[in-house]
Amino acid sequence: MLLHPPAVPSPPPPKHPTPIHAPPYNAGLVAGVAALIIEADAVVRQRDIDTDIDATARRLAADAAALDLTTSDQEEALGEAGPGGLPLDPVCISPAECGPHGACEAGRCRCVVLYTGVVCGHALVLSPALLAPGLPRFVPAYEGELMLHAQTRHADIRVLRPGPTLEWDLLADAAETAALNRILPPSDLVFKSKAYPTCAVVGSSGSLLLRRLGPAIDAHVLVLRLGATPSAGHEASLGSKTNLRLTDERDWAWRERPEDLALVRSASRATVTGLLANAASPAPAAIVALDPDFESWLAEGLGFAADLELAGTLLALQTCRAVTLYGLAPQGPAQGVPEAYHEPCKPAVGTSGDPPGAAAARWAALQALARVGLVAWGEPCVEECMAAPAACDTCRAALGIVPKPVDAWCESARAAGRPPAEEAPGGGAAGGDRGNGTAVGKESAAAGSGQGAAAKTEHNSTAAATTTRR
Repeated sequence: MLLHPPAVPSPPPPKHPTPIHAPPYNAGLVAGVAALIIEADAVVRQRDIDTDIDATARRLAADAAALDLTTSDQEEALGEAGPGGLPLDPVCISPAECGPHGACEAGRCRCVVLYTGVVCGHALVLSPALLAPGLPRFVPAYEGELMLHAQTRHADIRVLRPGPTLEWDLLADAAETAALNRILPPSDLVFKSKAYPTCAVVGSSGSLLLRRLGPAIDAHVLVLRLGATPSAGHEASLGSKTNLRLTDERDWAWRERPEDLALVRSASRATVTGLLANAASPAPAAIVALDPDFESWLAEGLGFAADLELAGTLLALQTCRAVTLYGLAPQGPAQGVPEAYHEPCKPAVGTSGDPPGAAAARWAALQALARVGLVAWGEPCVEECMAAPAACDTCRAALGIVPKPVDAWCESARAAGRPPAEEAPGGGAAGGDRGNGTAVGKESAAAGSGQGAAAKTEHNSTAAATTTRR
């Protein structure tokens, strides 16, 4: 039995606290260092200076020509060679030696996208000019926990509320925190020192219906799906594999299979209420929660509220070595597809419930991440179709992609025996189970939130044990 220090109430934080997740950002210093690097590289090239890296590259190229190696083989060999082409000594033996942002493989620390270095200890330094527009405030460094567990909190739990001015909201008081510690997993079962080689973040855009991307999605080591998005009946287009499902209080009662592991966001008190209610229910669901510090990092680095798509993408960048996005671009009837692949007959609703400019800000942020190469689009023609109809048509025509009227998608779903979402029993997405609904404040939280039994959670939260739909 784990013993925890007695909960001690903490004074409320200052109204406008200094950001705690990253040191102050000095744009002038970063720009100056970048300029010096560019200047030094230009001098090396102009004077034809021969460096150890150049010599190693020439030797590897000659060896590759003799052995008929591919370019990727050359790059891998260069990465494993030191000065003069000598093999590097192993830098790690156990995962702990690579810290929270890397995994040890073949004696090397393999880093998640947002970190680099021999032991993955350095966050990337990204040019503000490349990130703007879209992410002008974004700082990759995040040293907190990703998953809420029993070793992280012993007093009040607070989270930053996104907006023009950052305000702290109370998630749990000291008594609620003590109750959470009795039901939370003892440690991070999902993300700690994993650094998954490849990750797919799968959304709900109707554009997924245009290509048979299922095998490509299922080939990823970690498949993270967002919200109440069923894969049954759509396996050819979006695969059947789900390791983790990121959700919020609207849909955390939804399950495609009872054993599915849900990762619920921690941006409101509803999360705490639901976790406690679920643990007290006769059949707790398998749910873990994002750490509120991660939510605060999102609020601080974005300046606006992240939806599931953006939160899931940034989460993947903190835990994966390569991230590919599927169905995250907000395409709809204007691009010849339904808004959501699993609701082809539902009228387009757009983002009417969002604050003005919120949807555009989130899309600009995803574009910025793709522009600097941190993520890749898994579908073709994403940027073109979001830019202009003519560019979209030209790109799709070159690939032989033929969209069809939105009504035709609806008729195809009916012909295949998949009722539209609004016609499915209970009003939820066809093929799933929303428990008692999506509201959190009542008994629905007990049906679909919290940590579940510890053994069940541990069994389901190991992403290496792939969940495959049959």
